[in-house]
Amino acid sequence: MQRYRVNYPLLIGLVVGSVVLIGGGIGLYSFQLSRNAGRILERAEKSREEGDIVKAISLMHNYVSIREEDSELRRRLGDFLTSPGSAKEARDHVIQLINRSSGDTELQLLKSRCLFMANMPQRIPHAYKLVGYVPETESFDVEKAMTPDDVSTYVRLAVSLQQDDDDRQTARRVIEQVVEANPEDGRAYLARGQFLQRTGETDAGKEDLVKAYELAPEDPEVVVAYARMLGGEDETRDEAIAILEKCAEGNPEYVPVYQAMAALEVRRRDIPAAIKRYEAGIAVLPERKAQMLFFYKTRLQSEAEEADGARETIKIMRDSKLIPPPFIDYLEARLAMFDGEYFEAVSEFKRLQAAMHSVPELRSVLQ
Repeated sequence: MQRYRVNYPLLIGLVVGSVVLIGGGIGLYSFQLSRNAGRILERAEKSREEGDIVKAISLMHNYVSIREEDSELRRRLGDFLTSPGSAKEARDHVIQLINRSSGDTELQLLKSRCLFMANMPQRIPHAYKLVGYVPETESFDVEKAMTPDDVSTYVRLAVSLQQDDDDRQTARRVIEQVVEANPEDGRAYLARGQFLQRTGETDAGKEDLVKAYELAPEDPEVVVAYARMLGGEDETRDEAIAILEKCAEGNPEYVPVYQAMAALEVRRRDIPAAIKRYEAGIAVLPERKAQMLFFYKTRLQSEAEEADGARETIKIMRDSKLIPPPFIDYLEARLAMFDGEYFEAVSEFKRLQAAMHSVPELRSVLQ
């Protein structure tokens, strides 16, 4: 019987070579996976910058499936998901992160945003912990507050207490505390000033807006609120518009500044000038961010009896497919009304009233 000699050097070489080859393959796979994940993240960031939040979220989900343990990514995905209102899904991601790092105040703030957006029962007790409010003693304990300097939490809490729970007394305590805890923050005075104006305390609210502007003259949200207040009086309207124009130069992609300038032009009864304010914003904003400026521009074009211009703007919005169809249907019905087609307009408005439940943003437009 013939015996075969085993070539041990060759066998060892093959085994070692196989191990090296397999290891190299795994390394190459890991490299490709990492590179693809990086590309997905880059595309997600680009989509977000362009205003395409839905696409950004889809890409971020793909990234999470590749890098499940990436806490920073999951944090950003949670932040993304709050943008279009996917609050419950965002909360799930945030809770996973909090389980890994319960003392992270940034995550607690993101969780609070999710709870308020989804109108969950836990939103108020959780916010109490963030601002340090103790319901049993009806007082604030700054030492226990997790995020005493986050103005947005106070605002969401106060509004929810006042509107949803009809607890105006506690809402007032909360909005007073935001200034008490942040006496040098212009946004704190802005929050209290706007709250006071909504509750009818106009003079006190104006004083807070003036203080807010003194403390934060470069904050676009503060500037717009202050300018709107000035624009309410004929003698200070020019000053208000000048302030807004300067704000637009420094913050060209801040949409409310164009809305505020257009509103003040309307107060002047200068509709063409108001339309130009919207057009100035449309010219510099990414297409997605400019959609509501297109919408309000069309409303003014209808009122100014610029039917051809309004139809052209409506066509741009329809072609872009970036704004919900009910909004565009509303504009066309409005245009029909100005054209004297009252029956058609009324019929469409009735249909859109029913659509308000599926598109909540229409409520403020139609009511």
